[in-house]
Amino acid sequence: MSATGALHGGVVAAVDARQQRRDQPLDAVLTREQVAEWLQVRPRQLDRLGIPCLDLGHKTKRYVAEDVQAWLEAQRRRYRRAA
Repeated sequence: MSATGALHGGVVAAVDARQQRRDQPLDAVLTREQVAEWLQVRPRQLDRLGIPCLDLGHKTKRYVAEDVQAWLEAQRRRYRRAA
């Protein structure tokens, strides 16, 4: 497969993954890895950003999709006001 074909395959996979996340119910409970992929950041960055989560014990954090979406909307409003 050519480099272009590999790149195209990665782009298609990313688009498919984003569409799948959009179709998730807002009450879905997600792992750190799923939210990090959704936001296109590293899992460690989620703590630094202050995204609300459920702490279920030692190294076990889960995120409610609705809470993450609300956090994103709050960030969007905050930065619109600043601009």
